[in-house]
Amino acid sequence: MMKHMDLNQAFNQIRTLGTNGINCDVTTENIIERLSTWSKNFEFDVLEIDYATVKLAFKTMPKELRKFCEEVYEFCPDTIDQGYGCLMDLIEIAEAHGQQIPPENLELMEGLDPDSDDFGLEVMQRDLLRTKTLTLWWD
Repeated sequence: MMKHMDLNQAFNQIRTLGTNGINCDVTTENIIERLSTWSKNFEFDVLEIDYATVKLAFKTMPKELRKFCEEVYEFCPDTIDQGYGCLMDLIEIAEAHGQQIPPENLELMEGLDPDSDDFGLEVMQRDLLRTKTLTLWWD
């Protein structure tokens, strides 16, 4: 796993590792093309890459954050289906086991309806604004 690289280094590393989301019909070249397109619209660093993961740190945020989150979900459904959309489930599991829930997780959900179809997208938007990072992964 490489850390903090420029886009050309990232593309080379993605090719070398064969990073892909083949379970979602996302090829190595699809990932490179998407990152290249995004880089023309906003600035980000690539923090980490492995065979099924790319982590980004935003220098500037997408202007239309909601639209961007929808695009991320279409490209990488696990971000919501196994991530942001499952936040309420994780909190319920933590509570059932007497574990403390990090305040930042509660803040992400504040005022949202966990049963809403948009719950995961809303949580993703809030988290992107808070952390300025996004992890894309396919498994």
